[in-house]
Amino acid sequence: MRYKYIFLIIFLFIGNISFGQLQGVKICIDPGHGGHDPANDRRIPLPHGLVFWESEGNLMTGFHERDLLESLGASVKMTRTANDDSDDIALSSRVAIANAFGADYFQSNHTNAGSSGINYSLVLFNGTDNSPTWPDAKAMGAIIGPNLQDLLRTTRNYNRGDRSFLGFNLGVLRNTNMPATLSEGSFHDIPAEALRLKNSEYSKNYAWALVKSFCKYFNVDGFATGRIGGIATNRQSGDVINNIQVTVQPGNKTYIGDDFYNGFYGFDLDPGTYTLTFSRTGFFDVEKTVTITANKYMDLDVSLPVNLNGAPYADFDILGLPAGALDTVTFDATNSYDDGQIVKYEWFVNDSIALDTGKIIKYAFSADGQYNITLKLTDDEDKISSLTKSVKIATEPPKIPVLISVEWINDNKGVKIKWKKNTQSSLAGYRIYYNINPFLENLNILADTNVLKPDVTEFEIDSLGNENMYVFWIQAVNKAGYASDNSDMYGVMHYPFGSNKKVLIVDGFHRRSSYPNYSHTFASSCYLTGLWDALGHVDVSTALNDDIIIGKTDLSDFDIVIWFLGDESTIDETFSAVEQNKVKDYLNQGGKLFVTGSEIGWDLDEKGSSTDKNFYHNYLKASFVEDGSVGRAPAQGISGYAFEGVTLHYGVVYTEDYPDVLAPETGAESIMKYNQGSVAGIAYKGVFGSGSAPGAVVNIGFPLETVSNRYEIKVFMEKLLKYFDATTSTGDLFENVNNNNFKVYPTVFHNSINLLPDINIKTPVRINIYNLNGKSVYSSNMTISKGEKKEILLNSISNGIYILKINSENKEWNYKIFKQ
Repeated sequence: MRYKYIFLIIFLFIGNISFGQLQGVKICIDPGHGGHDPANDRRIPLPHGLVFWESEGNLMTGFHERDLLESLGASVKMTRTANDDSDDIALSSRVAIANAFGADYFQSNHTNAGSSGINYSLVLFNGTDNSPTWPDAKAMGAIIGPNLQDLLRTTRNYNRGDRSFLGFNLGVLRNTNMPATLSEGSFHDIPAEALRLKNSEYSKNYAWALVKSFCKYFNVDGFATGRIGGIATNRQSGDVINNIQVTVQPGNKTYIGDDFYNGFYGFDLDPGTYTLTFSRTGFFDVEKTVTITANKYMDLDVSLPVNLNGAPYADFDILGLPAGALDTVTFDATNSYDDGQIVKYEWFVNDSIALDTGKIIKYAFSADGQYNITLKLTDDEDKISSLTKSVKIATEPPKIPVLISVEWINDNKGVKIKWKKNTQSSLAGYRIYYNINPFLENLNILADTNVLKPDVTEFEIDSLGNENMYVFWIQAVNKAGYASDNSDMYGVMHYPFGSNKKVLIVDGFHRRSSYPNYSHTFASSCYLTGLWDALGHVDVSTALNDDIIIGKTDLSDFDIVIWFLGDESTIDETFSAVEQNKVKDYLNQGGKLFVTGSEIGWDLDEKGSSTDKNFYHNYLKASFVEDGSVGRAPAQGISGYAFEGVTLHYGVVYTEDYPDVLAPETGAESIMKYNQGSVAGIAYKGVFGSGSAPGAVVNIGFPLETVSNRYEIKVFMEKLLKYFDATTSTGDLFENVNNNNFKVYPTVFHNSINLLPDINIKTPVRINIYNLNGKSVYSSNMTISKGEKKEILLNSISNGIYILKINSENKEWNYKIFKQ
């Protein structure tokens, strides 16, 4: 039986549309987040074992949008054209691409989450609802919203200023040289919508809505074609129909749908009248006649009556994906049915290997690969039908572990290491690596998966050896033997020759923006090493800020806290309410805090609540002046104050384009300035809040870890420890009163040092160079005369501080030298 429906659609052509297309118009498209980070790129598990990634959907829409715009004559630049993690560039970099392209308009494409089941479209522009930075962007948002609702099956649309809607300005809309909008087309956490967003033609609907909006914005005719789309469903069950076939006459165009359980189809057609035939095995054909108008979209859903012809209808879900080798996958044929009774279910791999029988079976593939799974059904009339689906088995790469803390135990002889549990089912365990400084490349395994099983989250060792600095990092290992990338690197340090202050390094830096990688070594390579190079009389441990929040690490156990935040900002939070209270208690009790980061003032003072502002003013002792810009490095210590002589060329290790410009609050003083004179850092000594014991804070408006020059960091740390009343073995500690008789230069060197005596010496002399652990790294006898220069090559030793001893028959000279 054939069902025929005839629809005559009459569209009124609305005037006031000028002629001409988009030649000469330049548009920059930003396809949103890139890569496959579940936190940033929105991995959405869906029914039937499917997965939607926002990053993939946005890129597919971006490609459609580019092609449509170029077909209308526009010049188009995309901020990314691939979807690797490396393509997830900083928001400021996306703006820079648009500005460099000289775009007339910048559009950032996204889909949304957190809808509570309401599917609506949202367009954001920079500014407030009533005070947009670009009035044309607000006007464009009013065009885009209704078009998105028309083509994306949403129930309403909103056009809002980002600051009014979110409470802050979106980085991707900030500092553009042209009008810019960000669209949240629909909600991908509504399963039916996410399944549609996996369909290329539905993605093209999103693009079509945007390009149609550009045409109206630039006052041109728009598409010479019209568009039609909709959803095909099973009339009996109401379920969407996979692999729907739609044929258009005249023109003999055919569309075959996907198997993503969305039932969606779509066509671009010249204006005119057409007959669409909808077909699918097991259903009666349905015909519909429609009239298409240029630059208009028609939404047409269809339902197909079931036609079993006596044979069973085969369908099955694949559950348990993504899955890897040896993981169990479930094949469920519950959705199969027959007009009588199905008496046999048979399952095959690659058309030959029989798996099992039964309506629901479980199977674990022995190796990764692409497999064809066939379900064969036999009913009580011996009629047979079958269905084949493809399944990809790929062992999930292990996620990077999150290191929580590394702390000394057993009187600074052993360590305790803690990390967050990895809940991946494919996990075999962990490996802990260590070294005696952050810069050595050899890998020393402290413990492996034989000990560190998936449920283990901490490890202790009572004695490591005789070194006074150790650094650690972790890898996760899956059942296939693949290892994750390294975790962050945390470390411990012990100065062996004095009565030491206890120092805690707190890692509060989790944002991927200017710094693009998923893990870092900054706690060790910058802060721990800086304390080591400064010869601080300190015992140092390292902790993640989360460990402070949950109370597992107590700030009050430490004399000094170093808290680094990178370019953590409003979205990621610099100091949460819990962290603020912990820091307040610590400073009230007389603690000493160094805090460094480029967005702390922006987050707490410029964009913060009254509580945030109070914390920033009264505990971090600063007020926010402005968001700085590139070109303000270096920062230098102000003459006559505690950090005089410090120079920090920041923004080298990773770009720092928005340093905070500060002003000291009551009782604090400016200690550093940027190269154009504005304040880069403040310091304060005195009582905090309700406390009675004097404490101290040093607050700088840029990330110290972006300084690449190790000597500059050393000098800063010497000043910091002195300000915090901690002892350092600097100055003349290793210098003999006779040193002026024997010149050593340069004392800060790259590859070699020179010796030049200005007195007569009984030779030969003995030259010894030791590291700070007392281990000899160079030893030689040398004949040298008064006024004779001798060069010692030291290019094979690691960067750091060393002690040079020169011994003649009756004299000794001692020097501190620094290789960088």
